[in-house]
Amino acid sequence: MKKGKVVVGVGVLYFIIAIGIYCEEMKADLVNGSVAEKSEETVSETEHTVEEETIAECDERTDIISRRSLPDLERMEKKDQDKYVNHLQVIKKIESLRLGTEDFLYPEVSISNIEAVIEKNYIPDNRGKKVDFRGVTSQELQQVIDDNPKTVIDIISEQIRLTEPIVLHDDTIINGNGVRFIGEGVTYGFIAQDISGICLYNILIEGKIDYGMFFWNCDNLNITQNTIKGCRQKAICIIGITNGLKINNNEMSANQAGALYIAGDVSQGLIENNTVINNEGNSDWMAGIVLTDASPTKRGDIWSSVFGGQHQFSKSGDIGQSDYPHDLILRNNIITNNASAGIYSEGAYMCYLLNNRVSQNDKEGISLTHGTIGFYINKNTLEYNGGRKNQSYDDLEFELPGISLDNAAYNILENNNITGNYGGGIKMVRTAIRNLVIGNVIRDNYINKDNVSGGYGIELGVRLDGTEDVGVDYTPDYENIICRNVISGKHYTGIFIDEECFINDVFDNVIMDSEVYGIEAVSLKFNSMINNTTNCGIYNEFQ
Repeated sequence: MKKGKVVVGVGVLYFIIAIGIYCEEMKADLVNGSVAEKSEETVSETEHTVEEETIAECDERTDIISRRSLPDLERMEKKDQDKYVNHLQVIKKIESLRLGTEDFLYPEVSISNIEAVIEKNYIPDNRGKKVDFRGVTSQELQQVIDDNPKTVIDIISEQIRLTEPIVLHDDTIINGNGVRFIGEGVTYGFIAQDISGICLYNILIEGKIDYGMFFWNCDNLNITQNTIKGCRQKAICIIGITNGLKINNNEMSANQAGALYIAGDVSQGLIENNTVINNEGNSDWMAGIVLTDASPTKRGDIWSSVFGGQHQFSKSGDIGQSDYPHDLILRNNIITNNASAGIYSEGAYMCYLLNNRVSQNDKEGISLTHGTIGFYINKNTLEYNGGRKNQSYDDLEFELPGISLDNAAYNILENNNITGNYGGGIKMVRTAIRNLVIGNVIRDNYINKDNVSGGYGIELGVRLDGTEDVGVDYTPDYENIICRNVISGKHYTGIFIDEECFINDVFDNVIMDSEVYGIEAVSLKFNSMINNTTNCGIYNEFQ
């Protein structure tokens, strides 16, 4: 009996222990399940946070400074801003245009807005009724244009002789079908003034005429798939107040004073897929593509009143006094072998240079000067520019860079390939204010080592003693950001910061194989240089 009680007691004890073990396992499972659920929630929240950050980095509605995690462009103390920056003409111009500095920091949004306007106002080449033209003279074509307003004129002829300019009217649409216009001694091939709705398509203009196409105060232009070559002046001029233009798939070559000239308040335009090649004339205003405020005072003569000498300099006045081209997209153009610069901007603002190939031009590949502000220069290729082979002997010692900035502010140079240019990669000549140079690949921009102006990958310069151009300021460069660029190969110095330059931030750059220094700063004022990688050393006069 006693033994039986012991057995029963042991059984009960085993049962109690088993129950306890089972309960502990259940408790552990519940706890582990709760932890697992919580862990999954935490991971989900973490992924959501990372996803939000990634979206923010790509969100075009977020300003580019925040997306790239950069310091503010305006970094000086208030007293230093008043002393060094606020009085400069390029900054005053921003105020006169009633622009906020934030307007320059959303380039993709601005591009989309321009494209939407162009699409809305686009003039197709087949709109309206149609008339076939089989004549052989410009007089015959003029009669058909005059007699058939708002009509598609389909040219069947193979060749037309230009003996006088062809005057266009509102809603003139000409489908050239490859017709060849030949002229000599005529001022214009086609001319239009104070009208809108023009489409010129698939026309060849060649011969000794002054201007292939000349437009003054004309809106909604569609100039597509034309070839204009051999003009004594320029291929295409767009002057005055113009809203809405599309210049697409044209070839402009061998013209004696540059190719495309845009002057005045010209806006909402797309210049795309054009070839600008072998044009002559070494003045800045004879560049392959010119964007300028130098509007002529005499209709029909782009050189009237505003130019001196052999059209070598403009007398257009102070930076803030005139109307300027703006809100233009230059995309996928080939601009090569021109006797001046590839693209020259004198005072234009908020223009977008995307994926252009700019090569072997005798002056700069791209020149931003005289109050150029708010340009977005992205994914362009600039090669072998600035050799000045067609310039005077005195000019040869000043070979020119791939991109230059002179009295230019709030421009963004991003993701460009800048290779083999003669006078350096990117040069800030003077008064370059709050520009962003980020993510560019800059290689071997020191072809001619006899070039006394130096072959720098990126140069922040200064010209304090100049007086020849009263319309600009002669100051050092302030508050530029130079970051995340790869600078390699043949350069005298990778990044050079000249005397008196102040509050420029240089960080996260990789600089390899320069002859002297990776970074050389001879300014006694403060400039930040941190987290740069170089095998060439860093020299900082400030320290």
